[in-house]
Amino acid sequence: MQKQFGYIVRNSWMMGPAPQNAEGHNAALKRVEKEREEAGLTNNIGTRRSAALHIYQLSDTSPSAFYLAAFGEEFKIYALPVEHGKGYMSLGFVFGRGIAFRSRGESDPTNYSCVVYISDVSFVPPEAMAFLHDLVKIDVLIIDLLYGPGKNHPSHYCMDECYKL
Repeated sequence: MQKQFGYIVRNSWMMGPAPQNAEGHNAALKRVEKEREEAGLTNNIGTRRSAALHIYQLSDTSPSAFYLAAFGEEFKIYALPVEHGKGYMSLGFVFGRGIAFRSRGESDPTNYSCVVYISDVSFVPPEAMAFLHDLVKIDVLIIDLLYGPGKNHPSHYCMDECYKL
């Protein structure tokens, strides 16, 4: 197992900030490939010649769009910073082809869905909450909770907080 994990670390690429579109994604790939080539680094994994992971940085202070090449331009995804206990930030995600924003005057994409997934949350900061309120619709809301009604926990929502959200 340790040998396999070492393989992943050796062959992963630190890509920098997450791109918001295909153009940014391709530019990041070219930049990192060039940097690795100049440093004399190879993928060292035989004929496959691909990285084990492309590791991108996502903001933990404000909601931000990012692009996943496997899903294409039409599938939108946003990182949503939330607190997982006082002072510790975690990320929820908003994704789908049905994402539309009131502030942009966008209409309801009725044939597509908007999914919100928030795990490990104890508090949704005002900027993240404003982002959620700006969505035209939320078709599916998934929230992690620890205990049922009447209980609370410092680093997780419980049933009462979920109802308030």
